[in-house]
Amino acid sequence: MTDDQSKLSNLRQEIDKIDEKLIQIIAKRRGISAKIGMYKEENSLSIVQRKREKSALKKRIKQEKKLGIKKRFTKRLFRLIFCDSRKVQKHPRGFDKKPKN
Repeated sequence: MTDDQSKLSNLRQEIDKIDEKLIQIIAKRRGISAKIGMYKEENSLSIVQRKREKSALKKRIKQEKKLGIKKRFTKRLFRLIFCDSRKVQKHPRGFDKKPKN
C-alpha cells in the first residue's frame, strides 16, 4: 500500500467512526422523541409543533454558518430529522430501539 493509499484508508476510517457516532446520536434522539410522543399523547398535545420546528431550524442554521455548512443542506437534513421525529412521536409505544433483522 502506498503512502497516499494509507492516508486515504485512514481518512475513510475516521469517516466510518463519525458515521457510527451519527447513527448512535440519531438512535438516542429517536428515543427522546418517543418519550416526547408519550407526553404529548398523555396531555392531548398535537404531534406537529411547527413553531418549535421553525425555532430549532433557525438555531441550527445560525450554528451552521459558523461551521461553513450550506444552509440548503442543513434545511434538508433537519426536515428529514423532524419528519422522522413526528413519525416516532405519532406511535411512541411502537418505537423499538432494537434493530429488526
